[in-house]
Amino acid sequence: MELSYRIENDICVILLGGEVILDTLSEIERLFDELSERNFGGYILNLSQTTAIDSLGIGLISHFFQYMKQHQIQVVLCQLHPLIRWVFKNNIILMYETEADALVGFAC
Repeated sequence: MELSYRIENDICVILLGGEVILDTLSEIERLFDELSERNFGGYILNLSQTTAIDSLGIGLISHFFQYMKQHQIQVVLCQLHPLIRWVFKNNIILMYETEADALVGFAC
């Protein structure tokens, strides 16, 4: 699991690399908890390096989205593999083709 983040213009860009599955959820959840305590203008979850996601991973991302939405903070997804995009297609989370597009989306 490759897990990193950086800040771009008050937006936290989180890279979720590898598998987002039961075995890696505690590490991801710790990062989400740590970052949610900070005052970012929004979050971009970059899934370009995500190779697999299970139902628990989808649940964790959806929970993070809902928690941030309750605090009026936007969470978007970008660079999803077509199969992962299909999993999220009926979800209410915005998706962008690239990180740059997602950052522009926050500027609007």
